[in-house]
Parts: sequence; structure tokens; C-alpha cells
Amino acid sequence: MAPAASIEATPLALQVRAARASGDSRRALVLYRALAQKGGAAGENAENEIGRVLRDGLHQPREAVAAWRLYRAQHPRGLLRIEADISLIETLVLMGDKTAAVAEASDFIQRHPDSERRAEIARLAGDLLRERGACADAIAAYETALRSGHGRKDVADGASFHRAVCTMRGARSEGMAALQAYLVSFPNGRFRAEAQGLLNGTDSAQANKSLRQVAK
Repeated sequence: MAPAASIEATPLALQVRAARASGDSRRALVLYRALAQKGGAAGENAENEIGRVLRDGLHQPREAVAAWRLYRAQHPRGLLRIEADISLIETLVLMGDKTAAVAEASDFIQRHPDSERRAEIARLAGDLLRERGACADAIAAYETALRSGHGRKDVADGASFHRAVCTMRGARSEGMAALQAYLVSFPNGRFRAEAQGLLNGTDSAQANKSLRQVAK
């Protein structure tokens, strides 16, 4: 009977897989760094995965952000550039660094016009801008999300409603028309009740109170 293969004789990729499966994030990190040194497509993938291990396995989001930024610096046109950009944006949001997240999301929208994730990232940028009270910029981001040919229905639902809310804050009549258009486009939409509540507001004070609530 042949002896079992030692760890040293096992390809690094298989060792990494075993480490991830067992939840040994520290060992996975060491192995990914070794893989990254080998270069090529596997090395590039390892560089990207280093960020995931740092964020999800070791709960070190700042170090993960640094890892993805290093990957981008070393591979500005890398195979996993889009994935690294999205992971970076998501992690910045997780960290509460909304200013940096908006900047990264805006750059993503410009850099990746054909990405299937463009609408999703544009909607996210709109949400972050809306939360900061930058409604004009939020509207522009939502419109980008709605124009994308790859947008999912749930993304379009949220972008359409919140674009209407932002419009209403600056131009009430236009915002009301946008809310009506939202209900036509999404009769069973996620924000149907909120839209109907805003449209049915009997006085400006009630409507403004509702507007502040749904704008959060």
C-alpha cells in the first residue's frame, strides 16, 4: 500500500482548498501568499482571494482593502479587476467609510461601462449619496442604474423609487409624477406602500414627514 502523500507533496491549490474547507483561515492566507508568488492566472487569483480571507475569515477589513488595492496596483488590467473593485466597494461600505465607497463606486461606473454589475453599483452609489443628502448626485447615479442594459429587476425597483423620492425633495410635482410612474412600472414593487403613502398624503406636513422616513 502506497504511503499517503505528505502536505509538502500536495499542490498548493489543493492545500488551500483543504484549509478553506476546514476553516483554517490563517493557513489559507499563508498558502495563498505562496501561490501569489508563483504568478500567472493562479497567482492573480490568489492575490484576490487574500482579500477575501482577510475580510471574511480573519475579520480584518482594513487589511483586506489594502490587499485589493495592492492587487489593482500590480494588475491595473487584471483578470479579476472587476471582482476586486466590487469587493473593495462592499468592504468600504461594511467599514462605514461611505466617502471612499462613493468614490470607488463612481470610478467603477466610469471604468466598467459594460459590466453586468454596473447597475447594481450605480444603485449603491445612489443610496450612499442619498443618505448624505446629495440628492442631485444620487438622481444621476440612479439614472445610470436604470439605463444599464444589465440591471436586475430588484435593482431597477429600488433605483426608480428612490430617484422619485430624491426628485420630490427638490421638485414636488415632478417627484409625484415619478412616483406614479414607479407604481405603473412596478405595480407589485418593494416600495409600493411607501409610494402610495407619499402620493396619498393629504397635507404637506404629512407628506414631508413620510418623505423624511422613506429617504433614510
